[in-house]
Amino acid sequence: MRHVNQENSLHECMEVFDIWQCRDQDRAQILGKKPDEITAEHTDCLACAGMVVSIHQTLTILFSHSDKVREWLNKPNFHPDFLGRSALTVMLEEGQAGARKVEKLTKAWALGHVELWPQRSRSRAAMVNALNNGHTQPRQPV
Repeated sequence: MRHVNQENSLHECMEVFDIWQCRDQDRAQILGKKPDEITAEHTDCLACAGMVVSIHQTLTILFSHSDKVREWLNKPNFHPDFLGRSALTVMLEEGQAGARKVEKLTKAWALGHVELWPQRSRSRAAMVNALNNGHTQPRQPV
């Protein structure tokens, strides 16, 4: 029997994918399943769904509008873990491991751990300002 919270978690993840404008095959690829296997019975699918929701919640803290969230997700990012790929591409290419990587970095950035940026910024405010202005990483202060 499925637990209500598990179904809610998966439903919330699908709502996030709607906001991100992900295609069905992309959703399945990120969750590491075939489209017909995305169910609350797969605990690994639920774990990744939780990461997707967490990423979105964190990005909504960093960005003022959902269009900025989508923009950031699709822009090339030059953090060493992203290698010039967008966050969405990292998740598509690496599946759950990629989602874990994106979740870890977005949470760290939201908490002000600017040392995780390849070019160190001196303040969380500079980082958030850079993110809100469409940069994939804050610019080095002069």
